[in-house]
Amino acid sequence: MITIPPFFSFQSIEVQELLHFVNIIPLSNNQGGFLSSQDFSQCIMNAIMFVPLGVLLPLTLKRRIRIRYFIFICFGFSLTIEVIQLIGTYSGLLLRSFDVNDILFNTIGGTFTYGFASFIFDCLQKYHYIEKEQAQSLF
Repeated sequence: MITIPPFFSFQSIEVQELLHFVNIIPLSNNQGGFLSSQDFSQCIMNAIMFVPLGVLLPLTLKRRIRIRYFIFICFGFSLTIEVIQLIGTYSGLLLRSFDVNDILFNTIGGTFTYGFASFIFDCLQKYHYIEKEQAQSLF
């Protein structure tokens, strides 16, 4: 016997209904108002969600990338997640919302972490806690 969780409805949503799950206005909630404390905490969690990307992606690359390229990478990953949520909601497989605030705060979280990690590795290299070759291989 196969059990299907209740979040799978397998019924497509009409486009008018889909608009209730879309927020394209930055720093506002789905109802058109400003961010509440609950919305703000969700934005902080979205920023924290991309912290591993800000540290681990540069560690896997051979050389350091410019911050603007990293911003595009974070933006691209976040946009991909939001588009998958939108397609899933339209197809009836998921009940998630497309929120521009998620894209904004995911990008900010990943970029801030990348900048902070760059600063830490530069300081470690400057004060000879790690050698130049180690710093280049780490970051």
